[in-house]
Amino acid sequence: MRLFGQKEREISTIAEDKAWEMAQQVIAAGAIKPEEFIDEPGYTEEEIKRDQKYVERIEKKIADEQTPEQAESAKKAEVFEALLYDQTEKQNWLGQDTSTIKTSRFDDIANGVDMAVEVLPEDKPASHIGLAVDATFSNDVDAKIKAILKSIDEGTMAHIKYFHSENTDDRKKLYKIPRVVIGAGADTVDSLAELWLRASSKKADASVVKESKETLRAHFIQFQILEQILMQLHAFEAYARRKGRDESAAIYHEAYEVFDEILQKKRKDKEVADSGRRDSVHYTLMTAIENIR
Repeated sequence: MRLFGQKEREISTIAEDKAWEMAQQVIAAGAIKPEEFIDEPGYTEEEIKRDQKYVERIEKKIADEQTPEQAESAKKAEVFEALLYDQTEKQNWLGQDTSTIKTSRFDDIANGVDMAVEVLPEDKPASHIGLAVDATFSNDVDAKIKAILKSIDEGTMAHIKYFHSENTDDRKKLYKIPRVVIGAGADTVDSLAELWLRASSKKADASVVKESKETLRAHFIQFQILEQILMQLHAFEAYARRKGRDESAAIYHEAYEVFDEILQKKRKDKEVADSGRRDSVHYTLMTAIENIR
C-alpha cells in the first residue's frame, strides 16, 4: 500500500512538472514584450530598460525570500494563469467576442494585472478588464482585493503600462481598468492541468485528445470565473459609489453589463451546460467580496 501511494505521488509530481514546463512556454511566448514599445509614442528606451531592471530586481528578491512551500504555490498559480490564458479563447470560456492578453511581467509585478481581457461586442467599442489570477485562496488574495479597493479610493483603478491589442495591433497604455481577482482551488487546477496536458499532447491517441478538449470546453470553471467577475464588478461599483467615485462606479457598471450579457448567452448555449459545481475557493472568495459591501 505504501509503495502504491509513493508511485501515485511520483506520477502526480511528473504531471505537475510537465504542466509547469508547458505553462512557462505558453507565458514566455504570449506575454507582452516591453522592448517592442521602444518606437511607440509615450515610451522611451531608457524608461523601458528601467522597468526591465525593476522586474529583475523583484524576481531576485522573490527567489531569495520564497519558502519551498511558497515556490510550489507559485508554480501552481503559474499553471492556472497559463492555462486560463491559453484555453479561455480556445474553449470560448468567456464568449466568442473575447480575447485574452498576457500582460508583461512588469505589469504583472508592478500593477498586479496578470492578464487582460478584451471584449469586442458587435457594434460596440472594445471593453477591457484586468484579471488578477490566483490558483489558491491565501492572504495574497486578500491583499489583492484591498489593493483594488485602494485604487478605487484614489480614483485610479487598474493600469496597464504595456498593452498590445490582438484585434487592432495597437500598442498603448490603458488607464482606469476594472480589475478583479480570479480564484480556483488546488484540486481544480490539478484536474484542469491534467486535461490541458492531454488536450495538447501530440503523442496521445486522437480520441483522448478530442475527449479532453470537449471536457475542457464544458468545464465548470468558465461559470465559476464569470460569477466571480460579475459579483466583484457589482461589489466594486457599489463601493465606488459609497466613496463618491462616480466615474469609477460607471466603469465598473459598464463592465458588469458586458460580462452579464456574456453569461446570459452562455447559459443559453445548449452545448455547454452549467453543472452548478463550484470549488471551495470560489465560496471563500465570494465571502470575502460580500464582506466589503
